[in-house]
Amino acid sequence: MKFLKITLVLVLTIFLAILSSGCTGSGDSGYVVKEKQPDIRIASSNIDTNWGLAKGYTATVSLTLTNYGDADGIITIEFIGDSKGSLGQKNIFVPAQNSVTDIIELDTSASDNSITYKILNQRKP
Repeated sequence: MKFLKITLVLVLTIFLAILSSGCTGSGDSGYVVKEKQPDIRIASSNIDTNWGLAKGYTATVSLTLTNYGDADGIITIEFIGDSKGSLGQKNIFVPAQNSVTDIIELDTSASDNSITYKILNQRKP
């Protein structure tokens, strides 16, 4: 009888140890797998403004974008003139762990003394 009590206590102790350790076969290992994401940043930029008879006032914007992330990404950039306001948006694809240079020509006005840009978002394709 004493042997049965010891065996029962031992089985209950092992069962409680398994339950408290999380080894119940539920499939949850406790590890979190982080999804690969893009991490796109503007590495360099150059903005040249021009005036021409055929096109009027324009700005040529050259951006070098680097994706430090482990996933391909698409970045959305808005271009802004200080007088005219929004000059448009552009989506640019940047492969994971790579850099790309993109050039865009924008229609501006004579009163736009400066052209700026801002990143609106970035996402996986």
